Amino acid sequence: MSRTRRCVAGLSFAIGAWAGVFACSSDDIIYAPGRDSGADSGHDATLPPDDAGDAGTDAADAQTPGDAGDAGDAGPAGWLLFSFSDGTKGDLTAYNLASRAVEGTPLSYSGFGTTYIDRAPSGAVLWNLEQRIDVVRKLDPRAPWQGGPSWNVRLDDRPDGGDQYADPVAVVSGPAGKAYVLRFNRNALAVIDPEAQGDASAPIKTIDLSRFVEGSDSDRRVDMAGAVYLPDRKRLYVLLGNIDLNKLDPTRFLLLCTTAKPRIVAIDVETDTVVSPTGGDAGADAGDAGDAGDAGDAGAGAFTVDGFNPVFNGLVYDAPRDRFLVLSGGCNEPPTDAGAGAVRRRQVDALDPNTGRSETLLDLTAKEYPLSRAQTDATHWALGFGSEAFLWDVTTGALGPAIPNAPQSFVFDGRQSLVGTATAALPDGGSESIVLSTPINGGDSTLLGPIPFTAPGQFIGGLDFWSPPQP
Repeated sequence: MSRTRRCVAGLSFAIGAWAGVFACSSDDIIYAPGRDSGADSGHDATLPPDDAGDAGTDAADAQTPGDAGDAGDAGPAGWLLFSFSDGTKGDLTAYNLASRAVEGTPLSYSGFGTTYIDRAPSGAVLWNLEQRIDVVRKLDPRAPWQGGPSWNVRLDDRPDGGDQYADPVAVVSGPAGKAYVLRFNRNALAVIDPEAQGDASAPIKTIDLSRFVEGSDSDRRVDMAGAVYLPDRKRLYVLLGNIDLNKLDPTRFLLLCTTAKPRIVAIDVETDTVVSPTGGDAGADAGDAGDAGDAGDAGAGAFTVDGFNPVFNGLVYDAPRDRFLVLSGGCNEPPTDAGAGAVRRRQVDALDPNTGRSETLLDLTAKEYPLSRAQTDATHWALGFGSEAFLWDVTTGALGPAIPNAPQSFVFDGRQSLVGTATAALPDGGSESIVLSTPINGGDSTLLGPIPFTAPGQFIGGLDFWSPPQP
């Protein structure tokens, strides 16, 4: 899921995920630093403003529904899962790609949220993250608009002056009977029993990660941004962003660079304790793990990478090459009289989990903020930067071919196309917000229809693609 999350004032948002899109949610924060030119590149990736113009996806470039041919061409049987909100109420809407219509009755909840697909080794699990009220809800895989058992992960560990809600951003399965809930606004993982069948069940325990707070980080949060469970290692690897949300450019609300680096910590899933990522003593420094030791005790037992501001769920295990990949949105150098400085540390890092050695694999500082990411096969990602998208071979250090007329925010339909949202120009000079399908290897885009908002004044809080399991 690629997500655009967190917004304050004019602050643009960061996204990231395995195969979906996310949007701005209430007083969550987001940081999509501007280009080197100093112009703010941020705009709503999922629903650009109506005055955004063509944005590279003019309706004239897309086939009309009447020209689209068989509706099944849009992708395999499945749904685009839209998370809508007006700030006070959220709706999960399942848009059937074959029928091009909303299926079932939207699932409503308080506040705002998004969906999350846990691609567990035992099979994918679909969750609804009701973030404003700190509820994570398992959904019916054959009817995702239907709610199921839920867990409340707010707990009582809100720091003085901290955000009221814990902000769950992912639910990652571990061994049988355990799933780990990442809470962006807190410093402890919540552990739940994913087989419990109650409503708003409590976690069975928590795992404290506060020892990894950067010494100079004035917001005193580790900023959990993603996690991966590797059963053969019996480890849960958790990505900590280590950004300081108090370090913003005061004129344009851009995230400013600090000396901190994202960290990856390891949890032994048998004991639910922090251990060394390489299998040694958790109290020892990770050795060659970048500059982990520079942070003092906070760096002990952690890997580091050189990017900054990792996108949500931007930690990916690249199994064929036995390495982690981390996508970071970057930051701006501290401001001068002319405003925030140049973009830095927007990149993809590769990290060896056996040694902790990392390297910058793909430099993205010349691009806009990476608003969308979707893995299309074991070797390729589609990366979207708002007005342009590219196919990237992860074995190389350069972006590959452009994907013409790609949606401005997208997910992969599991077969051949990127499906997502865009702004289409109308003949009368206006524009409309649409659902668009674009083949990853070229070909005409298909206009599937308007975005199926359920009420006026809503924004998009998330976008995922879900295909029901086969009988």
